[in-house]
Amino acid sequence: MRVGVIAIGLLQNIDKRDHDHASALVNAIGPSHCFGIFEKQAASSENCTTAALERARGMLSSGGGTAEVRLVTPAELQAASRSCRSVTSTAPNPQYCPGFLLQFHKVALAFRMLQRAEARDGVRFEAVMRLRTDLTLLVSKHLLEQVALAAATSSSLMLQHDFVWIASRGIADHVANAWGTMERLSLLRRGLGASPTLAALRQLDWTALSHSCWVHQGNFGRCLPLPADWEKSGGWNAHRVAQIARNASVLEAALDEDSRVWLGAHGALCPHVRRAAGIGTARTLGHSDEPEVKLGLALYSRPGGAGPMPPLHGDNCTNFVRYGPDHQKASSRRTC
Repeated sequence: MRVGVIAIGLLQNIDKRDHDHASALVNAIGPSHCFGIFEKQAASSENCTTAALERARGMLSSGGGTAEVRLVTPAELQAASRSCRSVTSTAPNPQYCPGFLLQFHKVALAFRMLQRAEARDGVRFEAVMRLRTDLTLLVSKHLLEQVALAAATSSSLMLQHDFVWIASRGIADHVANAWGTMERLSLLRRGLGASPTLAALRQLDWTALSHSCWVHQGNFGRCLPLPADWEKSGGWNAHRVAQIARNASVLEAALDEDSRVWLGAHGALCPHVRRAAGIGTARTLGHSDEPEVKLGLALYSRPGGAGPMPPLHGDNCTNFVRYGPDHQKASSRRTC
């Protein structure tokens, strides 16, 4: 089984826990080739950055695997920032793109490295796994079964929130290039309010969404804008998604009615989204940066440029990352 591993994140000191968990995972999935794209910490010295990059290479190549790692360049970050700048701005600014959106840009860059390796070696990977190095990665029998399923099929995809996934090689192009689809759908641009998000709702493959556990277990369904009168009846619950998959007229009516009131998210489940997007009509609802919403719209949009989500083989949830306040605080304290 030939697995390509994409690893992205901010470059930071990798402690023993990070090293041990990532090494155990890479070793467990068998011979692998890792491709890492990291962003330099602003305050890091050149010597410290070089040393940290070598530690990342060592972590991802432990157990006899191969790892290619590099830093994202200033030019690449500037190009990415153009996708996020306001429609009223003329100058690119890296601050336009928060890190939780730039992660999708780094994934696309790392996937290009993977494609170049395939062209160079003349062999395609059977499955692709996307990791984040600042989270605790867990090895389980279920995870190994999911990797094996992805390698044995052409359209398996398992996601956990917006930060890790496992995909068959046949579907990996679609998932890894979600950034490009977000660009084409104008989901990253500021100054347009919720208009691109609501326009994307008309283009979604609701049948595929109705069979997705990720849609309902993560933040996509929770943080997607919805008509205010749907909130008390469950928001974007499985029943409503299945209903729209059969007949989208109820959604089309909500989008076409100029006076219909929309909410930035469902209830209190996404308070930061509700504060950002607020309450308004389809034309006045504000912009939100919830990454899982943008990822879901990119993956399941029919004419988004990368094409619709191919039919999935089986379920599409995974759970091999442990994260929480304690781990996040520990990670944020690390400096290079």
